[in-house]
Amino acid sequence: MDANYGYFDPNSREYVITDPMTPEPWINYLHGSDKLNAFISNGAGGTAWYDQPHTGRLTRYRLNGLPMDAPGFYLYIKDGADIWNPSFFPAMRKLDFWECRHGMGYTCFNSAKGEIKATIKYFIPKEDNGRRALSYKGK
Repeated sequence: MDANYGYFDPNSREYVITDPMTPEPWINYLHGSDKLNAFISNGAGGTAWYDQPHTGRLTRYRLNGLPMDAPGFYLYIKDGADIWNPSFFPAMRKLDFWECRHGMGYTCFNSAKGEIKATIKYFIPKEDNGRRALSYKGK
């Protein structure tokens, strides 16, 4: 990983990406149950699958589709006429603050635009047996 785009935080054991414009998507693996798994990038692009990634995809994703990192797990915030994403992508609106934290089995986006602060955490609960494709906890 390039220090110009982030750093490893030894206290939280997370890689913190501080610039959303990485040269390539930086991917994190979300391991849920034995059957349900996903990966998500620092731009919230990614895919989820059941059992095998090549035959059980629940969402589509093109690994070789660069520079696009889509489709993915996007959350949109509408503030008046402005629409933006806590993950920066795909709207790519200038944010006052942005970081992506890749941890063991989860990815968290923290961002702010104007007076709105957003935090979203993507993970798959260990007890999930495939009834939900991907869970998130936002505030």
